[in-house]
Amino acid sequence: MSGSRSNMLRLIRCFTRVVDAGSFSAAAYQLGMNKGAVSQAISTLEAETKLRLLNRDTRHVSLTESGRHFYNGCQEVLQSVERLDELTDHLTGENSGTLRVACSNLFGSRVLVPALNHFMEFHPHLKMDLCVQDDVASMADGAIDVTVRIGWPQDSSLIARRLFETRQLVVSTPEYLHKHRAPLAPEELREMNWLSLTRHRFRNLITLTDREDHEYSVPLNSRMLTDNSAMLFSLLMANNGITALPECNIISELEQGDLVELLPDFKLEPLGVYVIYPSRDNLPQKTRLFVDFMLDYFRSYPFVPDL
Repeated sequence: MSGSRSNMLRLIRCFTRVVDAGSFSAAAYQLGMNKGAVSQAISTLEAETKLRLLNRDTRHVSLTESGRHFYNGCQEVLQSVERLDELTDHLTGENSGTLRVACSNLFGSRVLVPALNHFMEFHPHLKMDLCVQDDVASMADGAIDVTVRIGWPQDSSLIARRLFETRQLVVSTPEYLHKHRAPLAPEELREMNWLSLTRHRFRNLITLTDREDHEYSVPLNSRMLTDNSAMLFSLLMANNGITALPECNIISELEQGDLVELLPDFKLEPLGVYVIYPSRDNLPQKTRLFVDFMLDYFRSYPFVPDL
């Protein structure tokens, strides 16, 4: 089997959860993932192993003969990994600490939670304290060990490692577009009800680029403002207008048709997603473990869009 150890273990954990739960939907709920992500993980595992592991129907899954043998082997592997994790925790003293992680509201709840689930499964004795806020959390006083967020940090003293890039999309709901005609050109955005974060750079002006790299800067009518990204998402889903959001935060809504991408022939600048920490000097073991895990997890993240 190819692939990194932690990614293969992630796929194995997902596979055993599907078998134990009896369906993709139940496993997705237990893992804090969407159903599509679970299905993709199983497909990736079957491709890696070159085995058909599951029989699928509309509601339930069952093991193939190969899948039954593989499942038994997976159980042995996971038990061995758990014993090794316990030994590592004991040797490194990891189990005595609390990892303090900062993240933004919408990204944290929509993208980061599944990664945190897997990290905590790998390190069952480590505690985590989550600071969830859209303003950039200060790391100067040592109250935060590591931050995961969209956008490059302004503090040049911090170390930032890019996890992946995500497109920004102009989106709205079908219900809003039923009452208000969808814009066909960038300049028509000025007539729409724009929803924005209070400190967002798209509060008053947006710049889009067409396929020939021509730029279009359009003033915006920011009718509703909020300082909270989760509230912005709620306002959007309540059919209040149009906004621009990172694609990684709204994959499920786009797939299910609950949100519609507008002006698909025009692009906004993509955004980097980073894991950020104060310094490489004397980096605590718990922080190093988290940073390495995040880099590995998102390196093979199945729903990072091609740019």
